[in-house]
Amino acid sequence: MRAGSPLAGTFTAVAMTAISACLSAVGALVLLALWHDPQTMAAIQSSGGLAEVFELPVLLIVPAAILGTLAGAVGATIRRWHSAF
Repeated sequence: MRAGSPLAGTFTAVAMTAISACLSAVGALVLLALWHDPQTMAAIQSSGGLAEVFELPVLLIVPAAILGTLAGAVGATIRRWHSAF
């Protein structure tokens, strides 16, 4: 995206993280539907629980927004600096 704005980085990072969180949730649901025997459920529970599978990708939106903003600001600064010369 060549918007020249730090907000473009923020929007892109948040959008991509939200899309990947949705894909991750769908993938986890499909795998859980296929393999939900007691042994698998015990392994899920001992590794952080099922809630972590669905909550963690959504919680990553906050760091993605911060890093996207920083990347957008750096990109906008470099673009302005480069076009000045």
